[in-house]
Amino acid sequence: MRPLIVDALAYGRGKRQATRDVIGAGPRSIAGVLESTGIEPRVAPVEEALGIAFNHSAYDLLMVSGMTSDLRTVRKMVTRWRKESEGPTLIGGPVASDVEVLRRVDADIAVTGEGEATMLELLSLGLNEGIIPGEDALSSVKGIIYRTDAGTQVNPLRPRMSRIEYDALTPSTRTISSYPLFRAARVYVEALRGCSNYHRAQGVLPEETCEACNLCRSGGLETRYDCPHGVPPGCGYCSVPSLFGPPKSRSVEKMQE
Repeated sequence: MRPLIVDALAYGRGKRQATRDVIGAGPRSIAGVLESTGIEPRVAPVEEALGIAFNHSAYDLLMVSGMTSDLRTVRKMVTRWRKESEGPTLIGGPVASDVEVLRRVDADIAVTGEGEATMLELLSLGLNEGIIPGEDALSSVKGIIYRTDAGTQVNPLRPRMSRIEYDALTPSTRTISSYPLFRAARVYVEALRGCSNYHRAQGVLPEETCEACNLCRSGGLETRYDCPHGVPPGCGYCSVPSLFGPPKSRSVEKMQE
């Protein structure tokens, strides 16, 4: 199998207006998972993958990572892929948190939250051969949204990885060279995942509705995760606390590898 991972992070409508010299960590984390199974993926920035000269028929699986603001570019990427390849399409990153994302971009599967363990499970179910697993198999995979004959199925989120599980992962370094001017780029190294801000955005609930349980302000982060009214933790615009949980860091030994 020859997978193509497209980095659409911060491309908005198709072109980065800022941080053009930044190489993010997310796509390389998934590339590392594939490499651990003997698969060598290609990582390409979306500007290159949407170029006229790019040959999509050389690949049999598309994975696109984007933020919610990148929805239009993600859709362009999937549309281009559909014209040149019959392979499956997966969407990841913050944009995959939208339950309507498959309908909006015409993808097959969206991976929500931490994607490494989910990707390994999907590969074991047949995706390693470029085949979308059947509905029966997909129904047990946590952390995905997928198409069914009846519409779209949203599975429960996968439990957040422990620090030990997270530390065992090795992001790809080989795929850095796929980015233009990579020798001069700012390459993000993910030393920590998650967020410690478990406050709730003020004004989400009327004062008479809030039970003043104080979970927004005190106690351990795991305890503060669940609000009696379902208001997610963290800043009102950010999905990091909900999807990735309290912060967890890589060990010093892992960072030295």
